[in-house]
Amino acid sequence: MDARRVFGLRLKEFREAQSLTQEELAGRVERSVDAISKLERGVGYPSLETLISLARELRTPATKLLEPFEKTAARSAQRIRLDAKLMALSAQMDERQLNIAIEQIKVLIAGSGRR
Repeated sequence: MDARRVFGLRLKEFREAQSLTQEELAGRVERSVDAISKLERGVGYPSLETLISLARELRTPATKLLEPFEKTAARSAQRIRLDAKLMALSAQMDERQLNIAIEQIKVLIAGSGRR
């Protein structure tokens, strides 16, 4: 999977985690709905200005949208979407909630026999 597609999948998951439509996000970052749609489909990359605006509106560091491609190239589209959804949800938690979530995830992993 190419880097543009990975970026697009992440962008869509972060947008949906904030319960935003493409139209709402486009308005907030002062871009067209078509531009947001193209980004989510992996047709291109945003400008630096747009990336910063997207990260601000999605309440996540830009680095979360730009995780190194080599880390995700071999992952399935579903795994990339799930990872992005988890990151988007964690960005909405305070430290206490995040600590609880981490402990719950550890219990899930231990219970499944995976490490």
